[in-house]
Amino acid sequence: MKKVFLNSTHCGAVEADTISKNGRSTKSLMNKRFFLRAWTKGVMFALLYFAQFSLTQAQEVTEPQIVKFGMNRGTPVVDSSTDHLEPELGFFEIDDRQVEYYTKVRSKLFNGLTVNPEIRFQVMPSFSPENVLDIEFDRSNNKYYLIYHICEEKIDNNKNWENVKVDRFKTEIDKKSVELIQSLFFIAVNQAKRPHLEIEIIDGPDEQLILIKGLKIPLDGTRYYFTATKYYKRSGVTHSPVHGSKMKKLVDIGYELIELAKSQKEIVEFDEELQEKIEKLIEELK
Repeated sequence: MKKVFLNSTHCGAVEADTISKNGRSTKSLMNKRFFLRAWTKGVMFALLYFAQFSLTQAQEVTEPQIVKFGMNRGTPVVDSSTDHLEPELGFFEIDDRQVEYYTKVRSKLFNGLTVNPEIRFQVMPSFSPENVLDIEFDRSNNKYYLIYHICEEKIDNNKNWENVKVDRFKTEIDKKSVELIQSLFFIAVNQAKRPHLEIEIIDGPDEQLILIKGLKIPLDGTRYYFTATKYYKRSGVTHSPVHGSKMKKLVDIGYELIELAKSQKEIVEFDEELQEKIEKLIEELK
């Protein structure tokens, strides 16, 4: 048995067909019953993401060239892949549809926001409107502001996206609270890394079984983007983190910031409970 370790943009589990050493499929690990229950969308995502971001990075797995995929039917559990953010994909790593979609979101949702916020928490759901929260520093009056934008309709797959209205909220936030949440975001984005994958190659007399552990195929759900600016801007992303994970705690704190931005208080100051949550998560992430 051989083991190969590599990094990839996605995490979870996928298992490949049993294939011969000369690269031809000899025995399928996916029966007809599984195919009836598998989503076509899931299979397509598996092929696209795995082929683009996993096989091209393998160091020892140069054969086989023909691989079929199955999706893991296990229940999500807390593991190391949900305890850190992942780096955002670069412009040249995303497809044309994503470029078009992100351009629309940027032009509509980010209108009026600074390019370099102190922090940014961006929420990109599959079926509900996109929204974003910033903390910005106004040099004209030396004050910090919580700013929240949310679309009234979802931009994705919306032919009338240019006419989508955006609800805007803005309230002042005290400097001490800004410095605390900025510390949390900065630690989180600086720890962003690609999930660890393990490939096992099991040799048989006439065939090989390739098992890939740690590959997650994100379908529906919500992507959360975190940005922090301290000397320079860095970002990271997580996809629907599971309950109990550090990234789920980070997302929950982001939602608390949104509620504070919508509160219309004259000035926002973190209460003792929120301060403790942030300080505790900072220690967990260190």
